Amino acid sequence: MDTSTELFQSNMNVLNMESTLIRVACLGVAADTKQNILSALNYIQIASEQVHKLIPVIIANLPDSWFSELSESPARFLQLKRSSDLAMQLAHRAQIEEVAALSAKHNFPLILLKSSALNANLYTVDAPRGCNDLDILANPNDWKRAQSVFSNTFTYTEKEQADVFGDLYEESYKPKGPVGYPIDLHKSLCHPYLFDVDYQHLWSTSSEHPFYNNSLIRTLSPEYQLIHLAIHGFSDMSFKTYALCDAYRLLTSPLFNKHTFTHLVKSSAVKVPTYHLLSNLFTVLPEIADTTLLKKIKPNALQLRISYWLLKKRNKLENGFKQKDFQFRLHQVFCMHVFTGEFFKPLALQLLFIRMNLSQMLNKNTKMRAAK
Repeated sequence: MDTSTELFQSNMNVLNMESTLIRVACLGVAADTKQNILSALNYIQIASEQVHKLIPVIIANLPDSWFSELSESPARFLQLKRSSDLAMQLAHRAQIEEVAALSAKHNFPLILLKSSALNANLYTVDAPRGCNDLDILANPNDWKRAQSVFSNTFTYTEKEQADVFGDLYEESYKPKGPVGYPIDLHKSLCHPYLFDVDYQHLWSTSSEHPFYNNSLIRTLSPEYQLIHLAIHGFSDMSFKTYALCDAYRLLTSPLFNKHTFTHLVKSSAVKVPTYHLLSNLFTVLPEIADTTLLKKIKPNALQLRISYWLLKKRNKLENGFKQKDFQFRLHQVFCMHVFTGEFFKPLALQLLFIRMNLSQMLNKNTKMRAAK
């Protein structure tokens, strides 16, 4: 352990540092004392990549003069990261424009998801939230047409568990050229065996993205965006870092309707992941804590207790096991049952996994016998 890390740990641990940076991305100078904010910024290089996605937002939320007080290395890192992210977001918007042209040419709407929906919207163009890919939702009625257009325009990327995740709810593509983000074309927000989102209602409440001047390029309502954020947190078993900044912007949007949100959380059966997302958000940002909202979406006591245990266990598994290990898979099965509140749907999904693995084993054995 080097001297700088020892000094850091004696003053502020990594979790506290990341919480401070998330607060700055949301509240600016009101997040903490100047001394604590500068201390966190001085060690931002050892923060997670998820926190690094907020760097343009963090910089925009603080006075320029503060950055001259930082050590040379973090100050240079922040400016280089911001410049890089702004250039990447320019390329990202150009890629969305390309997709928008395809949408207009073939006359089918698309909903931008995650950071693609939030940037140039709840995040400004000069302070975007970083991203790794481009997530798009197609209307189920246009799914076949969207598949055809995307497969003819981009390079299809087959998933490892194609029989389980293949055409059921998303397909992955990459640009044919050397430049561009991977693209995930979704038919639904999650696997159809998980949760109960009403997609007819979801599409009817969508609206045109304010930046692209194209009525076919749309965004989810703030309520559905927050629900999708919770579903995505469930997929990663992580309800922290930039997701909290996204949730803050959605929850404090003037368009956000708490009554509608509460109803949708219950009807979509996403109470457990949504509760964990908002509970974490209110822990980091107690200034906006809404105990009434949390109470309305609170899962039953047993679900809540087990889900907390599963989240803690997942962190240990990530540090000590590979994703295909038996303990990881067993943990995954329990998560599906507890976080969805369902028994048969997650079981059906696991049966798909088993069938796929058996099929792969049979094919492998057949090829080995044929080779002999």
